[in-house]
Amino acid sequence: MIKGTFEAPDKASAWYRDQVRALSPSFLTDHDKNSARQAEWFAAADDRLSWGGDIVGGWYLRGTGFASVQVVACCPNRIRPTIPCPMR
Repeated sequence: MIKGTFEAPDKASAWYRDQVRALSPSFLTDHDKNSARQAEWFAAADDRLSWGGDIVGGWYLRGTGFASVQVVACCPNRIRPTIPCPMR
């Protein structure tokens, strides 16, 4: 499911942070809820998106759930330029 599209890396990164923060209270482990650890994820996301890379995150949630949040870089993807953008 595609939840949004963004032209600028900073907008995509902000969306990723918002999604992860919204899920954070439901994360299964305190390790994943740790704000310092999340700051590292967000810094890595900012860096990767700035050069056209993808972001993939996945977390086990309380109960039996699993959440996955991805940002796919397009036009073209710098790591895999032969793979088309999901929106096209």
